[in-house]
Amino acid sequence: MTTGTNVIAGEKENGTFAGILMTPVKRSYIITGNFLGCFIASSIPGTIAIFAFYFYQLFEYGNVNFLAFILSWILVLTLASFVTAITILISTMNNSTLSAQTAFLPVFLIFLVIAISCIQNVGPTEIYNYVFPIYAHFYGIGYILTEGQIVAGFVDMTLPLLASIILSILLTVLLLYIATRMLFSERFISASEGITLKQIKASNKKHRFPRIPVDYLFDQLIFPLITLSI
Repeated sequence: MTTGTNVIAGEKENGTFAGILMTPVKRSYIITGNFLGCFIASSIPGTIAIFAFYFYQLFEYGNVNFLAFILSWILVLTLASFVTAITILISTMNNSTLSAQTAFLPVFLIFLVIAISCIQNVGPTEIYNYVFPIYAHFYGIGYILTEGQIVAGFVDMTLPLLASIILSILLTVLLLYIATRMLFSERFISASEGITLKQIKASNKKHRFPRIPVDYLFDQLIFPLITLSI
């Protein structure tokens, strides 16, 4: 939460984000780079927990349900990517770390309520709970790590969980696309730094990467390499 909400909102607060936008770097690269960094950091604890569980099972019982292992790990990764995309979007919408963390607090409380409701549910779980993101992640991981290890096949739960994984990936891409489009709006890039979108576009045109002529590239690079190889 702290890292995700700080990546862009913190740069705006420190006055360094406008400098990044003035470089010839695509907005999508900025969002994707921040997303990947936060995603890797957030997925490490869950990955370690999943691997530790299955290593223990392999050491204790001598066998591992490989399908259950892969499916639970993918659920952890898609949950981390979906939550990371939400934090990146909220960070893009705000101009300070404090405002971004405040805006993310209701989302965190919703996740907390869903987790508690999944834990307290002792009755049979409806099949649609394995389709909707967040619910499907909690219910799916819980089912796989308990009944999925005992029952030989849980094919009936695999299809809904795969649908949830695909839906989570699509929502993640949509959230990142929205965050990228926000960087083209003056409201989300210059409210706290006093720099207009027109100035940023002018700087991007001024600092575009130069195009290297093909003949220059051949004379200065390719031909000397051919000569040296001979």
